[in-house]
Amino acid sequence: MKKFFVLLFGLIILILIGGCQNLGNILPFLNRAPVIISEPIITAKEDQLYSYQIEASDPDGDNLNYSLIIKPEGMSINTEKNGLIIWMPTNNQVGIHQVMVEISDGKYKVQQDFEIEVMNVNNPPQILSYFPVNLNIEINEGDSVKFEIQARDNDLNTILHYQWFLEGELVENFSGIGSASKSTWKYSSDYGDWGIKTVKVLANDGEFEDSVQWKITIKDITPPNQPTTNEVSSPTNISTQILSGTKDANTSIWINEIEVVSLNISTDWSYSLPLIEGENNLSITSRDISGNESTAI
Repeated sequence: MKKFFVLLFGLIILILIGGCQNLGNILPFLNRAPVIISEPIITAKEDQLYSYQIEASDPDGDNLNYSLIIKPEGMSINTEKNGLIIWMPTNNQVGIHQVMVEISDGKYKVQQDFEIEVMNVNNPPQILSYFPVNLNIEINEGDSVKFEIQARDNDLNTILHYQWFLEGELVENFSGIGSASKSTWKYSSDYGDWGIKTVKVLANDGEFEDSVQWKITIKDITPPNQPTTNEVSSPTNISTQILSGTKDANTSIWINEIEVVSLNISTDWSYSLPLIEGENNLSITSRDISGNESTAI
């Protein structure tokens, strides 16, 4: 009995000496394991920060150390302070991922196992390249030009829809897998199509879109028709001769490389030509607004 009281007295002395010290350090066989209090956050969204603050306590007041035994790529944890888990899931990580957290007081370890499901977030498509690279194009009427774009959508297995528009009207549809698909369209101008036209293409994933637009300047290279002349009398003396006839609309009349009738919308023309003594040789042509010249009469 005496020995029991001696041991009890000694234990009390040890506790008093230890004061605020960890009892487990004094008597290791009395150390208790940490306890995890918090419930994990089990959902995340791609490209958005995931965070989970682990809450744990130690009955003996021991300092705790946190570690990730199983984790997806890119996930990290504050190992020595508060056990905060952070992670930025990528497009390629959409799906379910296993996580195991281990907490240790230096003697005992406890784990928390859970799964995180990463939800897909729709990303807009992106046009990677296009041709022609010059968005302002010049061609001659009658010529053709080929357009091409390549687009990408970071979302897995996304189908991209390509729509080609000429002057705001849909002229072509195409669909392809969005990882790196291409679409082409060819514009062929006709004679008489001179002017300015716009070509636009949209890459659409059903929610978001990207686009590129070209301006085509089509040059007029078609000469106007040869003008006509009405019957010309043959004067016997020097006088003014009235020349007249027909021409294309929006053309001018030139005589011997001199403009005598300015460009106008009329299809008739006339000009008072002063004659000189002797033989008068005339070359009569018409020219359009682009400077194209007809054959001479």
